[in-house]
Amino acid sequence: MLKSILNVDDILSFPQKSTALQKCLSTQIEKLRNNVKEKDRELALKDQCLEEAKRQKDAVSQIMMQLRQTIKQNNTKTIRLVEEKAEAEKQLHLKEQELQLLRTIVQKDSELLQNLEKEIKE
Repeated sequence: MLKSILNVDDILSFPQKSTALQKCLSTQIEKLRNNVKEKDRELALKDQCLEEAKRQKDAVSQIMMQLRQTIKQNNTKTIRLVEEKAEAEKQLHLKEQELQLLRTIVQKDSELLQNLEKEIKE
């Protein structure tokens, strides 16, 4: 009965099957190791890319901060220049009014002088 369960050929071929199984498993393990090494290389490359992206982001952030500072300074200068222009225009308007007043006075004085000269001649 034992003979019917276990075949003698099966028992004799067990070491060969075991060796073949070990080779097959070794091959699969080697493939898995190679796959893990490849994934590690990919991960290392992605880490390098990520670090470079972080450096670039930091550089862009620094540039943006400098640009915001420059824009703020330029806005302050612009406001100051607009205020100075308004003050200069106000002063110009006052000077033009003063000049107009002086012209009016000179014209009246000139007319008065002409009238006096006519009276003197007569």
